[in-house]
Amino acid sequence: MVDPAVLYPDLLALAASLGAFRLGVADLAALAGLVTQPPDLLAPYRRGIALAVRLDDAVVDGLLPPHNPRRGAPTPEYARLYAEANRRLDEMSAQVVRFLEGRLYRAAAIPASETLQDQRGALPHKAVARQSGLGWIGRHLLLIVPGAGPRVRLATVLTDALLPAGRPAAGDCGPCRLCLEACPVHALRFTPYEEYPERAAALDVEACAARLAAFRRDPAVGRPICGMCMAVCPGGRGG
Repeated sequence: MVDPAVLYPDLLALAASLGAFRLGVADLAALAGLVTQPPDLLAPYRRGIALAVRLDDAVVDGLLPPHNPRRGAPTPEYARLYAEANRRLDEMSAQVVRFLEGRLYRAAAIPASETLQDQRGALPHKAVARQSGLGWIGRHLLLIVPGAGPRVRLATVLTDALLPAGRPAAGDCGPCRLCLEACPVHALRFTPYEEYPERAAALDVEACAARLAAFRRDPAVGRPICGMCMAVCPGGRGG
């Protein structure tokens, strides 16, 4: 096996060559108790590799008036961008898995976008990314990454390679409520928080899920996506 400390620069170079905007490494021991599907998903692994791609500003800005005539609904352009970002992330993740397995480490890719139940995926990518130091969680429950704000898509690779791990970054939204005001169904709630908002307190999951289901049925979108809170976030402006 290659020493993980020696392996890390090569991993960064690989991610950059594949078009990743950021890569971070999280110590999974710090995420004990994280809700995953299945519950023992993390058991064989010691590190979580967070991969991020940046979304195109012009397309994200196109979600907002006066550019978007659809009044709070995603645009077809955003639906295509979202799908392409997920495809790229899944390809990157597969390449990273092959890279690690080729050096005799265990690794498993978690898809960029996969809802299993209760509007959750196999694991929350943003929790791994936050623990890795890529960014912090905003009031809209999205990861805010320096240089991009929440305008990123994420994927995760789990591994037993003891790569050098980052630490969570600090940040908060202060008094800003733009995402709450932009939500088409007012599913986001203002709640004080220190490290990150509690999902149950900050989000009306049922209202959000119903709206996303409607967008999935919309022929112009065809996916359970929205993006309004992401688009208005000042963290993504001028990044």
